[in-house]
Amino acid sequence: MTPVRFSTVVLCAIGFLAAQTPAPHAGVTADEYQTRRAALAKAIGSDALFVAFSSEPSRRTGDVDWPFRQEDNLLYLTGLNEPDTTLVLLPGERERRETIFSRDRDPSNERWTGIIPSKEQVTRATGIREVVSPRRFNQFLDTLFQGRSWDAPPQNSYLAPPAMPAFLAASRAGRAEVWLVMHDRGAVGGAITREQRFADDLRRQYPEVRFRDASPLLLAMREIKSPAELTLIQRAIDITAEAQKAAMTRVLSARLESEVQATIEFTFRNLGACCWGSRRSSPPAGIRRRCTTKPTTTRSCAAGCC
Repeated sequence: MTPVRFSTVVLCAIGFLAAQTPAPHAGVTADEYQTRRAALAKAIGSDALFVAFSSEPSRRTGDVDWPFRQEDNLLYLTGLNEPDTTLVLLPGERERRETIFSRDRDPSNERWTGIIPSKEQVTRATGIREVVSPRRFNQFLDTLFQGRSWDAPPQNSYLAPPAMPAFLAASRAGRAEVWLVMHDRGAVGGAITREQRFADDLRRQYPEVRFRDASPLLLAMREIKSPAELTLIQRAIDITAEAQKAAMTRVLSARLESEVQATIEFTFRNLGACCWGSRRSSPPAGIRRRCTTKPTTTRSCAAGCC
């Protein structure tokens, strides 16, 4: 039997409530997400294109992935905790200033994948009206950089005006900038990130475009917490404290560490936490990623994680 080593386990509850649909988490409203995006759009300027991708799946073992965890900055700007999500901001446009690419509904498969939010649900949660299938993302980029129409039928697209004329003019004048979230640069000679792959592909096709890192701007924004975020932080602390108390009681009778782990996870779920992580002296691959270690994220950690 493996003896209980509770002292090696430090657990944290991520402080927003679980939801089956992409409703704003624990009081963070669509208006607040809109305000955040407006502040970012003002900071990057009217000649900019901002693109934020969702996290890529993290393989746990064999054909099993770790539970999905959204990229922090995309979650901060949209509140949407869904894979295959891409946010696009075009501050200089009068129309289509905000577009979000979100998964298509698939009722026949959702018994396995879980409910995929509809376009109407995504709009209610994020405040973004333009919700598009991710299968059209590359088409959107060609439309943007080549001055094509977005909604016109194919037979009329040649004569239709460009869908996003402001960015097209900036691109042709050499002023266009593409802003990406590139805080994770990886190791020299190692695997490149999705953002780096995207930048390389776009640079080959449109070499005149300049690339900028939006991470410092977003980090500065996220350092200042709103009342809703402070409520989330306090909720995370409260849930974590209850889980620690439950674990201290269970450790008196448990024979295995897994029994204490089960008690902690039950407490988290029972109190409404949707995500958590653990930190050990040598954590398994993927565990550290599930536990937020930066206090600037909207998934603010409690207890020993930050």
